[in-house]
Amino acid sequence: MDYDKLIEQLKKSADFEDYPVVASFAAIIEKKYLRDAATALSTLQAEDEKLRVELERVKVERDAYQAYFKDLSSKPDCNTCEKRNCDYRPKPGATVRVNCPLYSGPQKED
Repeated sequence: MDYDKLIEQLKKSADFEDYPVVASFAAIIEKKYLRDAATALSTLQAEDEKLRVELERVKVERDAYQAYFKDLSSKPDCNTCEKRNCDYRPKPGATVRVNCPLYSGPQKED
């Protein structure tokens, strides 16, 4: 739907030129409602554009986080380390260290 065209039609319909010379009370009320509708539609259109920009920003941020965590999951961690008696090795269920400088194993990345 072309919102700009609709807004212009609402504003044009609200002008007294489209009514007979003697404007009735109903025409005055209709003018007010048409102008209010045009204003509300303009406001909603501007808010919609702001939300679309925000959505794009969030998508870019989400993609960056996904790329970071994908790269992070490829790093060696305590679960693949050969040092079983390491002081930094967490207890079962705790968070493991990723890309630890004390890592020892065949998957070590330089």
